[in-house]
Amino acid sequence: MAHWSASVAEVLASSSGDLRKLASIAKVDYRTLYRGQSLQGCDLRGQDLRGFDLTGCEIHAAKINSNTLIDPIFDLRPGVKNHTVRFVFPKILDELVLLYANFLAYEYPAWAYKSLFEHAVFELEFRRSHTFLKRLPSNEAIRPYFTKHGSLRKAHRKFQITEEIFDYIHLFEREFHNVDGASLLAVVGLISYLNLTDHRNLGPEKIVQLLS
Repeated sequence: MAHWSASVAEVLASSSGDLRKLASIAKVDYRTLYRGQSLQGCDLRGQDLRGFDLTGCEIHAAKINSNTLIDPIFDLRPGVKNHTVRFVFPKILDELVLLYANFLAYEYPAWAYKSLFEHAVFELEFRRSHTFLKRLPSNEAIRPYFTKHGSLRKAHRKFQITEEIFDYIHLFEREFHNVDGASLLAVVGLISYLNLTDHRNLGPEKIVQLLS
């Protein structure tokens, strides 16, 4: 087994400034590696920092541009409009999101939800999965995860979301009857994440099994 100092030497020898690549070279989890570490002056232009815990990183003092991708909770750039929203999620969904948060080492549930919202937007805008989305509300097995007025226990959360996410939530609630838009968006995010990590296009029946 290689000594840990070998990975340190590889990092120091690398000419890359990509935070994700450097974490890979060091063989450590990029999601938590930089937590509490100052990134002041670091050139992060064009880097994808989504999924990184940037707590205490002074990200505002780093070199970033419009192509730098940052989870909304850490994005302090001017013009990024956020909404602080109180959410009421079905407890069965919230428990799944907590499992997702633990698996990806998110310190707060809010970060896990926002990560799932980002996965959902990717699914809808880049994979064009609107046909699949329209089938979800009619699926009785999965519907309890996003029903708006059900008898299931609820979980209360409060956090900020971007204008884009805010619009998607309200779009869902206009399009589908008795659906909580935020919960449905989180479910779409879970499905997108499972499809990406499973490297298959899982159908609704398989998704229901995984969520159950």
